[in-house]
Amino acid sequence: MAKTCSACLVDLPLDAFRPGKRYVGGKRARCRNCDNAKRRSYLKQHPYKRTNQITPAEYQKLFKEQNGLCAICKHPEQAIDPRYNTPRSLAVDHNHMTGLNRGLLCTACNTALGKMEDNIERLQAAITYLRKHG
Repeated sequence: MAKTCSACLVDLPLDAFRPGKRYVGGKRARCRNCDNAKRRSYLKQHPYKRTNQITPAEYQKLFKEQNGLCAICKHPEQAIDPRYNTPRSLAVDHNHMTGLNRGLLCTACNTALGKMEDNIERLQAAITYLRKHG
């Protein structure tokens, strides 16, 4: 069985389309390749507006306030985005309970907070551990 992609207008097998409950036949209208291209294009045009719904202007304001440095370690982003072979943007950190943005973090600090589940007692225990074995 085949379906025509609404973007490239090519007849493709059904497994070339992602599932979509809202769509006729249970498959999305665009094929995976066209869907991926559309997403890449959107993310390139809106690099800051992802899950945290921050505008480019808001991001630039925070970036300027932090002098382009991570709010925790005070270093610029070191991680490289493998898709573009360029440094990643600082991540927009947010409180997982309130959803409020807290600042911009490098990948390492953002990952560390995430792994520690924003748990202050756990972070304090890690500091105590490092001091004891430092």
